[in-house]
Amino acid sequence: MLPQSLVAPRTAGLSCSAIREILKVVSRPDMVSLAGGIPAPESFPLSIITELTQRVLDKYQSVALQYDCTEGFAPLREVLTDFLLQRGVKAAEEQILIASGSQGVLDAIGKVLIAPGDRVAVEAPTYLGALQAFNPYGPRYVRLATDDDGLIPESLEQALLQYSIKFVYLVPTFQNPTGRTLPEGRRKEIAGILQRHNVLLIEDDPYGALRYKGPARAANPSLGPGSCALHQYFFKNSGTGLKGRVLCGTGIGPKMANYCQTGGRSAHQHFQSGIGSRISIGWLFRSASASHM
Repeated sequence: MLPQSLVAPRTAGLSCSAIREILKVVSRPDMVSLAGGIPAPESFPLSIITELTQRVLDKYQSVALQYDCTEGFAPLREVLTDFLLQRGVKAAEEQILIASGSQGVLDAIGKVLIAPGDRVAVEAPTYLGALQAFNPYGPRYVRLATDDDGLIPESLEQALLQYSIKFVYLVPTFQNPTGRTLPEGRRKEIAGILQRHNVLLIEDDPYGALRYKGPARAANPSLGPGSCALHQYFFKNSGTGLKGRVLCGTGIGPKMANYCQTGGRSAHQHFQSGIGSRISIGWLFRSASASHM
């Protein structure tokens, strides 16, 4: 057993990961779990992925199996500018940082932004994985009240008047764990509050494209200058091992992406998957994701 004298003080408040424990149970062959965002394996588009993988290997050959740069394969970032624009987010290629999942980026955001004692505003309840990513950096959380329509704007206004908030973390579309989606009117009201107080918004949008009915919701970065957004472009129901996330933003977004690359995320992920990035381009180009979902 590791002597306690060797353990860094910042680990004192860390506990076992509930997400990791869920995944242990899900891995059992006889288990059908509704506890996490775990899709049914039979829903994965094996024929499409097989076709795209063969095309990538035929075109790029062994280069596809090599490391890619930290910020992500440049042609993929270029394709993602159009994908994001369809989601209401205008971002240039240099404003985009690609990741294999949300946890690494959330950890990098915590590493770059949070000093011990900083206040971070979150919905009550909020995504457990975000709290686990932020906790090692010692934030103090400010709980934002919610109702059946999601975050209550007056609660956000009151929190920003009462405290000095480092950033606000929201999951406004199909929120985890409640499943709520902020109505358009509230989104505009919240964006206005954030702009008046000049506060950074970190918007997490893992499920926004998985909509069965009703109009798509605009992402908050299209409504305010001081925002970063974490969007999913290769979705869980297409293969959890290939899912991809993109950090982008307007205003201070480019600096945030740069800081995450140099001071945060690159410390534990120096490179991207070459073959995964190239498969993603084919997936986005043929609109396979939309037809599969």
